[in-house]
Amino acid sequence: MGCDSQFSIRYQYLLAALLCCCGKGLREEFDRQCLLVNTLARLAQQVRDAAPSARQVSYGGLEEVKQFFKANGSCRLPLSPSLLVKGIVPRDCSYFNSNAVPLKLSFQNVDPLGENIRVIFKCGDDLRQDMLTLQMIRIMNKIWVQEGLDMRMVIFRCFSTGRGRGIGVPGHPPGGVGPWGETTVGHCEPPAMGF
Repeated sequence: MGCDSQFSIRYQYLLAALLCCCGKGLREEFDRQCLLVNTLARLAQQVRDAAPSARQVSYGGLEEVKQFFKANGSCRLPLSPSLLVKGIVPRDCSYFNSNAVPLKLSFQNVDPLGENIRVIFKCGDDLRQDMLTLQMIRIMNKIWVQEGLDMRMVIFRCFSTGRGRGIGVPGHPPGGVGPWGETTVGHCEPPAMGF
């Protein structure tokens, strides 16, 4: 706990410096991302707290996400500035049956020719550990490929958006199998500041 508070202060200074240098548009984008992540965290906690027999991604929780997009128009997902979304697709949203009960969410892509953007949102589990593990697996995969041993690992990105929560984007394996059914390992982004 003491280490987290020590680094938290450093990240607060870095965030303050960034916010002083960035323009109004980038600051507003950060605010929208924070609001979206907080909305998703409430939804994930609702699903996680429900009894296993009564679990579902509730219409009410998704309604809050819909209202977010109605008020804000679009938002970039914290994983990458290229992931610009304008709404949620409720029929494609559900959850995984595991201890952390991560949400499977499908967002409507702003690009009319682009596919929906599917993400996994996890609440109640420290994704910093996942990020470290994925970085190690990525390094090992590079070594194996250099030595001629291609394990055909599926790549995905994950990003810690705060203490005990984060977001991930499933990758597409070489065979074109969909993003929800496969076991995935791979690429991770550096930790978020201030979210």
